[in-house]
Amino acid sequence: TGTGVLAILAEQCGANNVLAVDNDDWSLANSAENLEKNRCRKTRLERAETVSGSRLYDVILANINRNIILENLPAMAAALRTAGQLLLSGLLEEDEASVVKAANQNGLHLLENLAHKGWICLRFGH
Repeated sequence: TGTGVLAILAEQCGANNVLAVDNDDWSLANSAENLEKNRCRKTRLERAETVSGSRLYDVILANINRNIILENLPAMAAALRTAGQLLLSGLLEEDEASVVKAANQNGLHLLENLAHKGWICLRFGH
């Protein structure tokens, strides 16, 4: 699942404390299995609809469709530390304008845009 892949990637890139959030029980079970197979010990799984506003994060990764990103963007922006970064993927090139506009409305600005074969990854900061 995307949740597990992003958590494994974060830990293998050096993250010391990873929280993987998903709202699907099968995805969480699959993530747990893959985290174990990849010897990831710094990742905690949580069943939730979005990140909690009661914690602040240095980096938030989300790889999901535009509508779910737009729905969760206010919560992700609120959960991001002042110097933190939000990386969004799973988006099509035509999604960029609406996602950037929503991010701007939530106090984030575009730092980088990567595109490949019609897909994009956007990196935002405060």
